[in-house]
Amino acid sequence: MCPVRPYTIDQAIQSMGIGKWIGEDGTPDFTLFRWPPDVFAIAATILRESGAYLHAARPHVYPSDTCYKVGTWAEHVGSVAHDWRTRDVYKVDPPDQVCSAVSELVRIAESPIHELSRTAEDNLDWLPFLRLLSYADHACQGAGMVFGAAEGAELNNIDCYPLDSIVSSYCIKLLIKHFMGRDEQEQQSKFAPFTLCRLIDPAKAVVVPKMRTSQRGATIRSLSLYLALLNGTDVEPVWNPPHQLLVRSPTNPKGVDSTKIREVDIQQLPGSAGPYNIILLPWPYEIVPSQFTPVAGGLDSLGGRPQEPHSFFAYRPHSIPHTFQRWLLNIINDAQATVGPVHGVVMPEMAMTQSDFDNVFTDEVLGHLDFVACGVYEAPTSTSSLGRNYVVIRSRFDGRWGNVVQEKHHRWALDRGQVMMYGLASTLRPNRTWWEGISLPRRCLNFFALDAMTAYTVLICEDLARPDPVADAIRAVGPNLVICLLMDGPQLSSRWSARYATVLADDPGSSIITLSSVGMVALSRTRERIHEKSRTIAMWREPGAAPVELTLDPDCDALLVSLSGAPTREETIDGRHDGGMAIQPRLAGVFQLRSSVARPQ
Repeated sequence: MCPVRPYTIDQAIQSMGIGKWIGEDGTPDFTLFRWPPDVFAIAATILRESGAYLHAARPHVYPSDTCYKVGTWAEHVGSVAHDWRTRDVYKVDPPDQVCSAVSELVRIAESPIHELSRTAEDNLDWLPFLRLLSYADHACQGAGMVFGAAEGAELNNIDCYPLDSIVSSYCIKLLIKHFMGRDEQEQQSKFAPFTLCRLIDPAKAVVVPKMRTSQRGATIRSLSLYLALLNGTDVEPVWNPPHQLLVRSPTNPKGVDSTKIREVDIQQLPGSAGPYNIILLPWPYEIVPSQFTPVAGGLDSLGGRPQEPHSFFAYRPHSIPHTFQRWLLNIINDAQATVGPVHGVVMPEMAMTQSDFDNVFTDEVLGHLDFVACGVYEAPTSTSSLGRNYVVIRSRFDGRWGNVVQEKHHRWALDRGQVMMYGLASTLRPNRTWWEGISLPRRCLNFFALDAMTAYTVLICEDLARPDPVADAIRAVGPNLVICLLMDGPQLSSRWSARYATVLADDPGSSIITLSSVGMVALSRTRERIHEKSRTIAMWREPGAAPVELTLDPDCDALLVSLSGAPTREETIDGRHDGGMAIQPRLAGVFQLRSSVARPQ
């Protein structure tokens, strides 16, 4: 049997999708290394696959060259990155320092990739990859966020950008083009995952903007501040462009002009680095066991796990009363009178149906907000179909509103303990495991910009409890805020939601808020708390602090949380930093809200 030939650096680079990168004369084709996200994908992937990224955490292995000295490395990277991001990267080769690092790769092209991780003192072959990763990462500072442009600037005309980041402007163009094309892709059943890369095969690597860098541990994520590397397409990361950038187009069905962006003054953005005032609306206030029903026909007609002792269940939300909108508007008015502008409304998992959502969140309500995140449920339409459990995020751009739908990634499994705890034995036999009867379409994870410096994502219940595979995307991107919509009992610091929130607070350093409904919290009973009625509907968890239980007073309808944005300096394991530009949302206040209008029944 012939020995297996080692996988070489040249093979690894070519396999990323750029093809032959070394010419017949032995010099690299620098045109293939013009676009920073492509270079980042190559360098980060090889450092991760070889394990050589750990060298960056060992300062004693750096050579004595000036650029690697402590205190000058970060300054050197910043200087090269500034030069790179101010070039027209579609037409001009990268800076000399980038070309020099690429040329060094030619010398080691035939070396096995695993050799990069050797700990011998004379092994410096990994350094060109660190340089390329660092230059590309800093060249993309601000990618995906609001860093300004001239009013109505043509995205194809780089002369219209008064700021110093042509690269960031091109990244925003890619974001908007993908945003515009998603509906058409879905209609044609096509799949094209979003990535900032131009030449790299998405099946090999996906690169998206990044917000937080974990200050714990040492992984490939510890080496970047502004770009995130994801491998494979099991979960599609979707970076929704900041609504402040989008310009209305009356001729486009989606209402957005994909060739222009709006002039934005970062200092004047609403809620820039906080405060963020968000209403937590724990609807419904009553849930009864009869809303949980077995799916007729069982699993034998639907596929999936063996029928015995497993079955599917469906949940049917009660219809929203016609007085709901007036009641909600009164709550929003109460919040505005208490804290001023209200940025968003968040409702729990399976709070209502899609038709009820559309009837409630009309322009009359949305005119007071920047975004809404609401759990929506659609029951199975027949004995041979499954339901849907998803979140609708309705966000504003240029006076208009757009919907983003994100499906739940995992099914809820009700075992005997949960059937008894929620008092569901009258409708669901406790001697079975009851799986949530919902479809599991292709997984995507949406990220949204709250303002120039802060991004959030939304998870649905089991997606927090069963972190694979979305946890890798969350840890890589590092959203500042994670909103978790639950169908769960009291949000106590001793329960599962607090434990899993702690994991994300530690890595990547996100702040987390969980929310369940009053109805589900009231339905929850344990043997020890059989007579206790809890109204702890939400929980807040931020890095470096204990969980905060948020309890709704008996005579109140909703909570309002006021969040501040605390600037935080973050560093990579090789000593580069962001100058204190990272934002950590912190809990600044909690307010009880009560509508003067009677609560809908």
